[in-house]
Amino acid sequence: MRQHVTTGLWILIFCTPFVLGIFHSKNILLLNLGLVRWQHSELAEGDPELAISALSRTQAGKGIRTWALGNAYWQSKEYQAAQKIWDPVADGQHMIQLANYFFQRQDEQQAVDWLMRAEVSDFCLADVWFTRGQYAASSKNWTQALKNYEEALKFPITSCDHHGHSDVLYHMALLWQHSIEHPDLEAAIELYRKSITRDDFANKHDKANALYKLGQILYVRGAENDAEVIAMLEQSLALRPKHSWANLVLGRAVYRHTEDFHKAEEFLSRGLAMNNTNWRFHFYLAELYDAEGLIDQATEHYQQTLLLAPENLQAQQRLERLQP
Repeated sequence: MRQHVTTGLWILIFCTPFVLGIFHSKNILLLNLGLVRWQHSELAEGDPELAISALSRTQAGKGIRTWALGNAYWQSKEYQAAQKIWDPVADGQHMIQLANYFFQRQDEQQAVDWLMRAEVSDFCLADVWFTRGQYAASSKNWTQALKNYEEALKFPITSCDHHGHSDVLYHMALLWQHSIEHPDLEAAIELYRKSITRDDFANKHDKANALYKLGQILYVRGAENDAEVIAMLEQSLALRPKHSWANLVLGRAVYRHTEDFHKAEEFLSRGLAMNNTNWRFHFYLAELYDAEGLIDQATEHYQQTLLLAPENLQAQQRLERLQP
């Protein structure tokens, strides 16, 4: 009897780590499976419901599990479920996402409360003030938006922050270029340059947009800027090839700078293929064909311009000139 007990104890001693290892491995596998599926769901290539199922069945790594499970619900647009999971354990980014959730629901008081909680907790302060800037800008309170963005620049970017200082500078530049009652293009140019030089954008699309915006302003400023414009727009398209407006301005800049018709046509046609319901893409392609004496192609695209913008006097006059 004693021998059987002893044998049983040895089996228990040797097998317990193995059994626990299997249990632990299963939890880690489920966690990793959930995380992979959640990450894919962000790219619209996966199934967030399967991610939720996998993450819900594991107890491994509770902190990262809570974060991932809440995000999986968020990606599934089940915002209340995400709120319920994050509320008791919310860190800075969860607080900011909850603030955005309430702001989207037009519950501004709840949104501001969550931002204040993040600020008081000393969480993600650069993101807190960046988000405050976004709220002010959405309310067309441009002065307050700029002040909030300036506050965001005072705080170092940490692992908690989803946006870099480049994002803050870029949004400040947008305000100076487009939104403020008296636009200041010099201020916008300086801010775009700073954002590109700092280069800590949240994603490559934002950097591509900053390069495009700066290139657009410089193109309008005159032909002396064309070499720099071309370089910037090529960088923008390397990051975001399907940027229709970058293709449009690059085509125009290439033709003005080098008179390379085929290269200019390639960029303008590519832009048009992505944005064929905007009259400008037809008009500037027509302008290129017109300059090269290609009457039929120019006529076709001036006509398309007028179908989309019947009051376009410039297109009307050019079409009349081309028609016998």
